[in-house]
Amino acid sequence: MANLDFRLEHDLNRYAGHHHALDTFFKGVAGSQTEVAIGVVLIVVVGLVLRRPNVWVGGLTALGGAAFGLLANVIVSHLWDRPRPFVAHPGLVHLLVHHKADASFPSDHSAALAGITVALLVFVPWLGAIGVVWTLLMGLARVWVGEHYPGDILGGYAFGILGGILAVWIAMLILTRRVPLPAFLDRILPRREALGNRRFALVPSRS
Repeated sequence: MANLDFRLEHDLNRYAGHHHALDTFFKGVAGSQTEVAIGVVLIVVVGLVLRRPNVWVGGLTALGGAAFGLLANVIVSHLWDRPRPFVAHPGLVHLLVHHKADASFPSDHSAALAGITVALLVFVPWLGAIGVVWTLLMGLARVWVGEHYPGDILGGYAFGILGGILAVWIAMLILTRRVPLPAFLDRILPRREALGNRRFALVPSRS
């Protein structure tokens, strides 16, 4: 399995460093974690400003999904300290960006994005669809620049999806008031029915 993972990584990474436009694009995508985090925070802010509970609840749940996915990654990476491809195969892997030689499995970026995407697919599906595209591009980019094996990416996706599902489950428990809340939170946080038919829209429809 490890040999297959390296062959797949090498099949993609061997083109790195030979196509300037692709290198620039994939380096940008691979390092876009700050922009993604800012984007999710903006989703929360815009949802609050426009009074769209599905949007800001989705944004907060997305942050929770990312956090749960990353927590799982921390645990797993301590159990299996897999060397990164540029460490295990220094003469064969083209590393296009600077990166410390920490554990390769699972990919933190993939886990965080998958957790975010799951939550957005539930609460704001069109934003979730954008998340799916960016999550897949991010995984491809991390292999292209030499930071991860494909298996690292898939592992990150798996933990991120589980984290996203857990975050959505907790959000639904709160929205349906299946867990007791302090009085001030009960007043602040919306109920499930408040999402209503507006659940899938960011901007109110004009009718």
